[in-house]
Amino acid sequence: MDGRMTDIFGGVFVWRVAGFLLMKINIIHFHLRPGGVRRIIESQVKALFSVCPDAAIKIIAGESPEGFAGGLADAAIYKELDYLSEIPVSETVPMYNRILKILRKEISKSDITHCHNLNLGKNPLLAAAICDLIDEGYKIFLHFHDFAEDRPPILDFSRKILSRIDKAYNFVSYPESENCLFGVLTSCDRDRMLLHGIPANKIHLLPNPVDLGALPEKPADMALSREKIARKFQLQKDKKIFTYPVRAIRRKNIGEMLLLSALFRRDSEWLVTLPPQNPEEIPAFEDWVSFAESKNLPVHFNAGLEMSFNDILSGSDACVTTSVMEGFGMVFLEPWLFGKAVLGRNLPNVTDDLKSQGMIFPRLYDEFRIIYGDGSADFKDMVIDEQKQIIGKVIEDAQTAGSLLRENPFLDEFLAVPNQNIIRNNKTIVRARFSLKSYGEKLYGIYKQMDKNRV
Repeated sequence: MDGRMTDIFGGVFVWRVAGFLLMKINIIHFHLRPGGVRRIIESQVKALFSVCPDAAIKIIAGESPEGFAGGLADAAIYKELDYLSEIPVSETVPMYNRILKILRKEISKSDITHCHNLNLGKNPLLAAAICDLIDEGYKIFLHFHDFAEDRPPILDFSRKILSRIDKAYNFVSYPESENCLFGVLTSCDRDRMLLHGIPANKIHLLPNPVDLGALPEKPADMALSREKIARKFQLQKDKKIFTYPVRAIRRKNIGEMLLLSALFRRDSEWLVTLPPQNPEEIPAFEDWVSFAESKNLPVHFNAGLEMSFNDILSGSDACVTTSVMEGFGMVFLEPWLFGKAVLGRNLPNVTDDLKSQGMIFPRLYDEFRIIYGDGSADFKDMVIDEQKQIIGKVIEDAQTAGSLLRENPFLDEFLAVPNQNIIRNNKTIVRARFSLKSYGEKLYGIYKQMDKNRV
């Protein structure tokens, strides 16, 4: 497929030249489909233009669906850059050479090229081609959101594909070169990079921003939003509304959210905003939906397809997270801007950095202890059938529910009114320290470090 230059923002692309030297920036990702990395790319474009109006930004990706927006930028779209499926051995080297040709056509050694998540192994040939460009003197910023080491099937696939072109996974994912710098989301991720032998001065901590401009000037009126929610989903108005604002993929630990809804089913209603998009995730999601319906749990899936994000968060009493793995965890930031507390499972690799910025999370728990037979386990570590059995027992047996409440004292205040001083504190910190402007300043500083011709 030939590359095509696409105006993905609905206007005319403008090369911005406000000074002596033009900074040309390329942003590379596998695709621009809706999801976490797409949101970051949108925010990145806006943030860079807010602090660097002379930047010329081009996005290079494998797919660009309609509706992608975020600022003035152009895009070069090539299907070869999208996720790589299993291919015949004979086609591996030709595909690799096509990708190298595409990259050499679209970027030059004088550009700054920002690559998102290439280490994850979704397209090992693209990652290998970028590694070759680094060796040739191209200036590359590798931005890590996730790690293939956390996903064994992907890691195995990446190693297999790379072996066909005589490259090792570690060499491709963690290249050592003066032309390359690295970005990570958390201090925990920075420590992981150090263990891979990357020098500390080449690793930049770059927490995700909150795009305040994409949010309403102020949250919608809570009473009106609650009325909309109650009418739309036929909720009982005197019950509390808890929202899990995520795509319901497996690592979001949906079973644990259903356990909470079972424990508090007489006093609360629960919303989950979005379904998975990855076809591999859909069967597990649909299984949980069917289970929740069979147990008559007060949970309403796909709420974000029926109502605006603004109305849902504005009308909720609090937001909940039961996720067991996050690259950054926007759920720990955005709800505070709507005046909503965040409750649920703690993820120290995310929250420790936020706490160091002054945020307070008094209603997160480190484990959800389940006593059964002669043993015990954290609910997240139980297999799905065991989780379903526990949820069923909570619904059917008051003694089981009582035992869970006694073993997990954090549940005592789960329905309590959030502390407004904490909400105000966290809201202020999110606005001040996770804004697009702050993000743009950090990112531009990294680019200037790489661009030795810019003073």
